[in-house]
Amino acid sequence: MEPMHKHITSQIDDDVSCSTAASTITAHAPSTSQQPAGVACWSTWLPTCLATWWPTCLPTPYAKRAAQGKVDSVRILVCTLSGATFEFEADPRVKVWQAKEQFAGQCRVHAVFQRLVHSGQALSDTDLLSSLCDEGGPEISLTLVVSLCDAVDRLGDQKDIKVRLQALEAFAQLGCVGGDVAIAAVGSCLAASDASVRRAAICALPQLAEKGDKRLIAAVSEHLGHQDLRVRCAALETLSQVVNKGDHVAVSSVVSTCANAWSDRVRAQAFRCLACIAEKGDQRAITLAAAHLADRSLDVRTAAFSAFVSVAEDGNKDLLAAVSEHV
Repeated sequence: MEPMHKHITSQIDDDVSCSTAASTITAHAPSTSQQPAGVACWSTWLPTCLATWWPTCLPTPYAKRAAQGKVDSVRILVCTLSGATFEFEADPRVKVWQAKEQFAGQCRVHAVFQRLVHSGQALSDTDLLSSLCDEGGPEISLTLVVSLCDAVDRLGDQKDIKVRLQALEAFAQLGCVGGDVAIAAVGSCLAASDASVRRAAICALPQLAEKGDKRLIAAVSEHLGHQDLRVRCAALETLSQVVNKGDHVAVSSVVSTCANAWSDRVRAQAFRCLACIAEKGDQRAITLAAAHLADRSLDVRTAAFSAFVSVAEDGNKDLLAAVSEHV
């Protein structure tokens, strides 16, 4: 049978569902009587489908030029959930994590807390900015979501100390905004086996809440009974920074920790803490310090004497006797 030109009007058969179809497609086709069932529909649908889908799999001409370094910079427009907007320029060849670090100075949100969303999809730190460029030109619109999830995960990274230290530094910069989640996450680092992580946690915790915050004090006090004496010392040092002078509950906890400690190091740190948080005339602290002025450890004796001098009231006879003995 002779082939012929025939206009095939696109249609959706009862048996075949199509989401996109062309209005009219001119094609070489055998007569309808010689075509297998469904060929008319598929011969219409397939070219149209490819024409619609295939270009979306390829980078736009502008994105391709940006990836090749033929575009010097792209303009980044960032909108926050609160409605604030920011604008900055970046090299299209850099990755998202590099753009976050550049943006952090402007929005005052550390890169680890930034979650950038483009066209409804969260971006990976390894995505290239050039891949986000549209056909329209050198402008990328993003939405910023502040999230603690990634930073909390990094605090739990047992393999890379550097990652944990960077996350702790980020939390310290975040301040009081982190709330209970930040306090719990950073507080858990007081029990870290690595001394540098514990030290960073001690420095970060006072930044997460106002001095005297009950949540913060409770999170730190949990570690006073830890089996590792280094952790107990870290908790005591932190309490000396976050407890208001005269806090009855905190002073009682520190006095109890000191009285039950077998370690000279823990007792000395407890006295240094009492010197900071016990108010003048606190008899519990005075009695405990006086009992350790003749301790076998020089470090404990020195710390006890300092606490005794800080807490005892002026004119206290025991204080005068102790001072006379140490002169």
